[in-house]
Amino acid sequence: MMLYLLKSSLCLALCLGFYLLWLQREKMHQFKRFFLLGSIFLSFLIPLLTISTPALTETLIYEQAITDNIVIAEQVTPEPGFDYGQVLWVLYLAVTAVLTVRLVRNLYGIAKRIWTSKRLHLESATLVLTEEHLSPHTFLNYIFISKKEYTDSSIAPELLTHELTHARQKHSVDILIIECLLLVFWFHPLFYLVKKQMQLNHEFLADDKVLQQHSNLVGYQHLLLEKLTLNSAHYLASNFNYSLTKKRLVMMTSKRSTTTILLKKLAVLPLLGAFVYLFAERVQAQEEPSYEKVIVKAPKPNAPAAQSQMTITYQRKDGTKIVKKFEDLTEAEKAKLPPPPPRITARKVPSKALINKLKDSKTYAIWIDGKPVSNKILNRYKNTDFAYHSGSMVHKNARSKRFPQPYQFNLATEKYYRKHIKNRKGIYPVAIKELLPPPPPPHTKECEAVPPPSPLEFVKKMNNKEVSYTYNGKPVSHKKALQLLQKNNALNIRVLKKNGKQSVHISEKPIVIESKQ
Repeated sequence: MMLYLLKSSLCLALCLGFYLLWLQREKMHQFKRFFLLGSIFLSFLIPLLTISTPALTETLIYEQAITDNIVIAEQVTPEPGFDYGQVLWVLYLAVTAVLTVRLVRNLYGIAKRIWTSKRLHLESATLVLTEEHLSPHTFLNYIFISKKEYTDSSIAPELLTHELTHARQKHSVDILIIECLLLVFWFHPLFYLVKKQMQLNHEFLADDKVLQQHSNLVGYQHLLLEKLTLNSAHYLASNFNYSLTKKRLVMMTSKRSTTTILLKKLAVLPLLGAFVYLFAERVQAQEEPSYEKVIVKAPKPNAPAAQSQMTITYQRKDGTKIVKKFEDLTEAEKAKLPPPPPRITARKVPSKALINKLKDSKTYAIWIDGKPVSNKILNRYKNTDFAYHSGSMVHKNARSKRFPQPYQFNLATEKYYRKHIKNRKGIYPVAIKELLPPPPPPHTKECEAVPPPSPLEFVKKMNNKEVSYTYNGKPVSHKKALQLLQKNNALNIRVLKKNGKQSVHISEKPIVIESKQ
């Protein structure tokens, strides 16, 4: 979430900078109006886009994380302390509530003034005659003017044209949109700057319309100066006196170049392309075989070179079949093989705590007696109903739509356990209709007898400039990485080699990094 907000803010900041440096001084006010509105929505949308990139080849050098047949440790609940995050949330909600009340109160004030004042129709707008001596201002389709000035016919026609332009072009809608966004992003300074530029551009639009109809530049400028001291009393309204500055007066006398305006409009296109390239999310494309069905025929578990004798039959959608040996498969084809649960060699009853953890369908994919089942079905079982269990972590690029979980567990009931032990068979499915995630390499007794080096020992040997380090996704130095591993030897670590350079990734949670081994 923080990364999304950072990308969105940077995108909006660049759009606003482009507007101030490149567009603000030009007489293309309608285009500028939609550019400002579009900048807000694009800053929210562009970071959500995804760009597919070719998958990079990565070599897994070292990994220490939750692996097959490791008992999941109970989480230690830390002692409750002062939660600063909760205090910030309360503060945020309190400010949001105050701003919401303020907005509703101002809308109610405008509505009350409309209800209690005399109203007259003027072309496509409605005149609201107020008792107060205020400068003319507009909200939506309502133009608020002083009743005394209207009765005395002392309102200049240029002022009515100005306010009618605000009403016809619905400038108040732009302000309402930015005000609603400010209820949520009141802490964001860029939204206030965008609002200021919107209101100034609205005045440019109204001034331009007045000069087109009345052709009295000097008289209109003097009229603006005469009304300078009056206020409208509502920040939501399009105020006649808003931003009466040198920029507004200079804009009335500036010359318009059609060629320059066209070039600056076209410059927006490469700007949008650059923003998509910089801020869109990148995902690595994964090639998938176009097969509909896979049939696995495996030899007996005690046969020599069992894996090399395994044959794989791919059945395409057109009905044709392709038969390959396991050793002839490509890496992409191996990634689509169904996982044979490990062969049962000894009774292994799961604990009650493990069964409770496996009920989490977002984290664990469950097989019972070789068949995938819903995690809710574990509510019908006791831990003693199972005679064997095994589990493994599934890499992100090996997960499927049906089984997106980071872990998979196989459970065998007593009956199923005895049947396969007696016949000395492994639990291998003969045919499947849907592809399952592949299992990690099996762990033999010889491998388990020789423990791998600890993460701390491994990282100590890697102190050179060609190695980069991250902790929970953030870059750290080699010294900081050693300090983290000294404090907590249970941290997960993964070392990857990409394009000749090594990177060490340290995390408190299981590390999931897309890679091709």
